[in-house]
Amino acid sequence: MVTITAVGDVTMVLGEGPVWNASDERLYMIDCVGSRMAAYAPATGQTEVWSLPEYPGSYAFMPDGDVLMAFRRKLARLRLGHGQAVIVTEIDSGIDFEVERINDGASDAQGRFWFGTMDRRLKQPIGHLYCAGLDGRVSRQGDGIVLSNGIAWNQTQTVLYHCDSGPGVIYAYDFDAATGQAGNQRVFAGLREGHSSPDGCTLDTQGGLWVVEVGAGRLVRFNPDGTVERRLDVPVTRPTALAFGGPDMATLFMTSMTYDLSDAERQAQPDAGRLFAITGTGCTGVARPLYRG
Repeated sequence: MVTITAVGDVTMVLGEGPVWNASDERLYMIDCVGSRMAAYAPATGQTEVWSLPEYPGSYAFMPDGDVLMAFRRKLARLRLGHGQAVIVTEIDSGIDFEVERINDGASDAQGRFWFGTMDRRLKQPIGHLYCAGLDGRVSRQGDGIVLSNGIAWNQTQTVLYHCDSGPGVIYAYDFDAATGQAGNQRVFAGLREGHSSPDGCTLDTQGGLWVVEVGAGRLVRFNPDGTVERRLDVPVTRPTALAFGGPDMATLFMTSMTYDLSDAERQAQPDAGRLFAITGTGCTGVARPLYRG
């Protein structure tokens, strides 16, 4: 039986980027509008919060405990302190932030960090898929993106999935793990119904791709061939992103937002903006790799 429970004591305006950190057994997440980072410890129920110097988009942990943070308008090494985080160094990405801005991202099994950009006006396909490689250099890997969101890989590291919330599609790319190259962009699945669209995503160890359907208040699990295996309704209409975690990696954590909800919708969804723990799916995942660039 699937159980969905709001956990922690933090409500985010636009919660995103859930990442399970096995080193301290906490689920981390960011508030892309509230400029905060938080870590929830399932063992104690406590949540630690850090203020961020700018609006975040996505991130990855590094071997020394620092964070590679993809802010909306820059890449930087970030260090978490007591209640706030500070930028240690900025990384040259070569991106024109007057045209596009960074959004979601994820690290691959080899330690590279992949992230997408989006049209700042949310209309034109001028965003791209980028990769920060092991040498620290940023390369452009995909084009034609309106609103970049979730990024994930299949278990054999031969396919990269990338959600574009603008047209409501999930792309698949052929992925070469050895060289860090993605190509042959194609539509894996469409996910558009009314005002809903695909947002964050994650893979389970059984090969299923879990995708948030923001606006519709549900999750969708796709088979490797693009067919729908199941749909799962959740207690909020605007869930955002997913990550497996917990000691057995069997808890599916889901972030959500209050952003763009009317007063009536907020009253009807008192847990909007909270972190949710979903158990009983019968699936497990793996912790996101560190960035080693």
